[in-house]
Amino acid sequence: MRIVSGICPVEHLGAGRVIRAVESQLPMNPTVHIDYVSNKSGVSSLLRKKKWWKIPGGIILHGLRRVRLYQKLSQYAAMDDLVLMHFQEIGFDWCLRLLRARKSQAPVWFFLFDSAFFCRKSYNHIDGENSECLRCLGGDFQQADHLGCQAFPRRSSKATKLLKVMMSAAREGKVAFFAQNDAQKCLAERHFGATAKVVTSGTWTDDFDGLTTAVADISPPDSQPEYDVVFHANPSSAKGFGWALEVAKNAPRLRFLFPSEKPQNVDAPNNCTFLPLRWDTGLSGQVRSAPVTLLPSLWSAPVEGALLKSILVARKVAVADVKSAYSGQLPEGLVLRLSLAPNQAASALDRYIRSEAQTPMPPSIKSEWLEHFKHNRSFVNVMQDTVTQGKMR
Repeated sequence: MRIVSGICPVEHLGAGRVIRAVESQLPMNPTVHIDYVSNKSGVSSLLRKKKWWKIPGGIILHGLRRVRLYQKLSQYAAMDDLVLMHFQEIGFDWCLRLLRARKSQAPVWFFLFDSAFFCRKSYNHIDGENSECLRCLGGDFQQADHLGCQAFPRRSSKATKLLKVMMSAAREGKVAFFAQNDAQKCLAERHFGATAKVVTSGTWTDDFDGLTTAVADISPPDSQPEYDVVFHANPSSAKGFGWALEVAKNAPRLRFLFPSEKPQNVDAPNNCTFLPLRWDTGLSGQVRSAPVTLLPSLWSAPVEGALLKSILVARKVAVADVKSAYSGQLPEGLVLRLSLAPNQAASALDRYIRSEAQTPMPPSIKSEWLEHFKHNRSFVNVMQDTVTQGKMR
């Protein structure tokens, strides 16, 4: 199996940590190979760091790297065990050319990191809305044009063209997809049609290893917690930041912690505290002690590292009721599902913290979910076995 990845194995990106997990499994899978072909030049980083003297070299290096990638296009087009990971970062134009030049009868496999297979923003959410956006699901991209949605993380005029080509290629069996979870698989099948090949491979990152060795003690703490609700996400609309502020406004008796600097021009209620915390610099302790940890992603989020960490160590995790997200397939009792209406979510939070929070969750609920989730460790093997079976047909 040949993996072409637009993301390198880095710590600071969730997708990068997934790639790092793939790389760590290569010694056990000698027939799996990975090529890194990021479309990111690094010039913008040099500009930010004011390293002017390195910019010409950066431009030349990036150009040579892209030339080599296009030169190898015919080789990739002939491979019958090809998997693309983070195709946005590989490049929309290159992926278009690959599909048009395809020589092998086996499909090109796309590993789905996010919603980019139907949403050119990748995060299928419209700022200010209290839900995920499914307007383009099924292939009508006129709404995206009307809303001015830009391709992310790489802007490209060919993003929509590639998505349309992928739809027709899926119907013809020329492309296939690995989904991280069943909710994402369902979305892909709704988008590409019943005949599309979509396999749930699962996903894993190496920082999950240490977290899954034991289920944390979820008994109420001996002392009064400093906050009632800890928001565990970055301050973006897709992650539910604005929604969470509205919930806080409607729950004035509860104390909310947001682990970041307060964004400019944000009108936050007095019951909200902003502290720049990372998991290893105090956030994990706050998550352990607070009655509720809030992760209200308002897009069709697949497996999120922050959600997994919180489920394992928090007393109770609350999520927004987004059916198309991974959180929507979690078992009842493991998480507290909140209405997408902030006032109703606030009432449910207040009611839970005032009455139910002192009753520990049965440890079996977490441990049973964890045992099932651990099967994701073998996602590279699932991918390899699936691709190999496709070659033999």
